[in-house]
Amino acid sequence: MVDLLGNSKGQESKLAVGYSWRFGPVLVEPKIGISYSSSKLVDYYYGVRPEEATAERLAYQAGSAFNYNAGLSISNPLFGGMTRLGIEHHWYDNSISDSPLTDCDRGFSAFISWSRFF
Repeated sequence: MVDLLGNSKGQESKLAVGYSWRFGPVLVEPKIGISYSSSKLVDYYYGVRPEEATAERLAYQAGSAFNYNAGLSISNPLFGGMTRLGIEHHWYDNSISDSPLTDCDRGFSAFISWSRFF
């Protein structure tokens, strides 16, 4: 993946492995994954340039990052289409967690989607 607007001039690559089990009309899919973010991308979002530094927020130049995730999604044909609900747990690389802009070394995300085939 790349930033189409060219703001960060960085790239991100993702690799995930999952497997689906069918229980009647319900699909359950656990997955694990890894992503690599280039130093330009990580520094754009988590770095602090010297001219942006303050007494509470020191200058910081971020490097590239390998982040890991594990998740679970459940799909079911509802409302005339396919409804999918998922959660993921993310573990962030030290290059991100050491940034003065965040105090997190992990995070959670959730999504819900609905699609209809025609």
